[in-house]
Order: sequence, then structure tokens, then C-alpha cells
Amino acid sequence: MRFLFISTKGDWGGSEPLWCEAAERALQEGHEVVFVLPETKELHARHKTLLAKGAHVVFRPKRQNPTLTNRIRWKIAGILQPETQWWREQFPHKIDAICVSQGGAYCAFNMPGLVNWLKEQRNRYYVICQSTRVPLIQSDSMRQQIGDYYSHAARVGFTALGNKKEVEVHLASEIANSFIHQNPIDFSAADIIPWPQASQALISCPSRLFVEDKGQDILLQVLASEHWASRDFKLHFFGDGPDEAYISNLAKHLGIAHKVEFCGKAEGMLPIWHKTHLVVLPSRSEGVPLVLVGAMAAGRPSVVTDVGGNAEWIRDNRDGFVARMSNVWAFSEALERAWENRHRWREMGEAARETCLAKRDPDPAGTLLALLRKAAEREGKAETLKS
Repeated sequence: MRFLFISTKGDWGGSEPLWCEAAERALQEGHEVVFVLPETKELHARHKTLLAKGAHVVFRPKRQNPTLTNRIRWKIAGILQPETQWWREQFPHKIDAICVSQGGAYCAFNMPGLVNWLKEQRNRYYVICQSTRVPLIQSDSMRQQIGDYYSHAARVGFTALGNKKEVEVHLASEIANSFIHQNPIDFSAADIIPWPQASQALISCPSRLFVEDKGQDILLQVLASEHWASRDFKLHFFGDGPDEAYISNLAKHLGIAHKVEFCGKAEGMLPIWHKTHLVVLPSRSEGVPLVLVGAMAAGRPSVVTDVGGNAEWIRDNRDGFVARMSNVWAFSEALERAWENRHRWREMGEAARETCLAKRDPDPAGTLLALLRKAAEREGKAETLKS
């Protein structure tokens, strides 16, 4: 079989492990694998591993260059949609199944020509939506285009029921062919990660340093309030991102820089849990954060906002604490409840692990690959009947 994986994300992030691991499995089974990425300066190590195992990569330029030569060529060839034609020329031969991995819900529309080309592939393509944001859908025409894109897909996957419902509100229509998928995590089913022995409360915010989505500014404002001044805690930021300097400057401005440590991007999740009693995720936008599921698996309670699928995993006051909104007031209330119950953190972490074990798909990449195989087999039977 020939599988095509299309990532709309130009760099590595939480949306990438699922399709990447499924592609590796496909290679192990002897299938042909091609993956498409936006133009990038440097491939991630996992992408390089795919190439070493026999996959092929294609880079999608931001736009077809409308030079005079190209315009003449398109005119002579009768090409009315050069952006769509690029995909036709790259993939002239049959592809058995396609996986489109999106960081958000509508990111395929940022890759020129992709959506039109996918519609030509009938129901060979699966869409994976990792998160949602409040969209700038400014017209009924755009809603119709997005709805058509979803309806032509074999299936549309969301990381959480909350994300699916949010998109259905955006579109004012049901996505009947949807399903809920999970993502691979750095997980050991055998042992809970030992509880740190520090007497000081170790609070960690492991997420991309990008306040628009991750809300680190909300967290710092809460911890800079008067009633936190006398509390003995250390806040660890794990991760990197474009707002690191801003978050550092904000901690200084609010007078709590001495209680904040920037630990950089961890190699895997294990180093995080050795420095963590409580995970805090003040996110404005999420799917289901990998680090949240990882924290639960490690036996750590969390304080989260009710966005994406957070509240589908965290049972308030049992596995952690849920802030009903992503603002300073609501997160302050949830974090205050967490502090008042700090004697229960270890017990709640154990409950979170039990919840995680009961809910998690032990093989998300295998589940995705099985769906792609099913699409390929269905198309193969359909073509056999036609012939």
C-alpha cells in the first residue's frame, strides 16, 4: 500500500508524534510512505528517522511562483488552478490512503491547493484535528468550504469531544463522520514516578512558551497576588517558544522572578516529574495536552482550564482542579483550591493515574494506521468491482 501523510505544521509539536509514529509502523509493515511538510530550514530528528527507514519527503512551497514563464505554461496547459495542479503533479499515481495532520481544525486551508486536491481523492483521506481556536470565519462561503472539506473525508478525528462541539458551533452544522482520537505519550505502565521529597511545593508549567494559547501570563498574575506572597513554592517552566523573553520580563515586572525557574525543553517527560508536585496549565486553547496525560500517567495532579478536552480527563477535586474559564479570576479560584488541598496532592495524583489507565488508548498510532488500512482496502475493493 502507498500512504501519504501531510502535516500542516512547519515545526515539531504535540500534533506530530501521532502521524509520525503511524508512518514508522507503515514502513515496518512494508508499505510505501511519503510525507509532506511546509518548507522548513531543518528537519526534526523524527523526520530524519522516517527518511532513514525508507520514507520520502516532499516540501510544499508557500505559493506557486507566478512568474511570466509559469503563467505562460499554465495558460498553454489550460491550468486554471495552479496551486491544486501542484498536488496533482507531485502525486500523479494512486495513493491508497491519506492522513492530514492539522495543528488546529482548519490548517489545511493554509496549504495552497490542498483542500481542492483532497476533494478529488474522494474518501481516501482522514483529517486529524489536534486543537481548535476561535476562528476568523467571516462568511457563509468559508463555512461551506470547511464543511465540504470535512464531509468529503473518510473520517475527521478530534482529540476531544469539546473540540468537536466547538467546531460544529463554528460551522453551525454536525460533523457526522467524526471520531475521537488520542496521541502517543511517553508512558511507563509499570511504575508510578517517585514523588519528590522536597518540602517546598514544586509547581510546573510544561508547555510551549506561547501565551496566546498557553496562558502563562494568567498564571504569573495569579501567583503574584498578595495571598501567594508568603507561600513556599517554586514555579518551573518547561519548554521553549517565542514568548520566553516576555514571560521572563513579566515575572520580573510582577516581582516574582525569584520564585520562577526556566528549565528549557526537557528530553522526554521524565525529567519534568522529578521536579513536580503539581502541574498547572492555564491554557486559552487546547486539544488534549500530551503533557496532561503524561502527568496523569506519572501520578501528578493538575490544575487546568476548561478548554479543549481538559475537563474530559480531569475530574474536578479528584484528579486535579478545573478552572471554568481561562482568565485570572477563574484560574486563581482553582489554584487556591489546589493549595488548600496540597495535603491531598499525592493521593490525587494516584487517582489521576488510575483515570489515565482506564481512558487511554494504549496504541494510538496503531489505531490510526488501522483506519488508513481500512480506507485503502475499501478503495481497493471498490476499484476491483468497477473493473
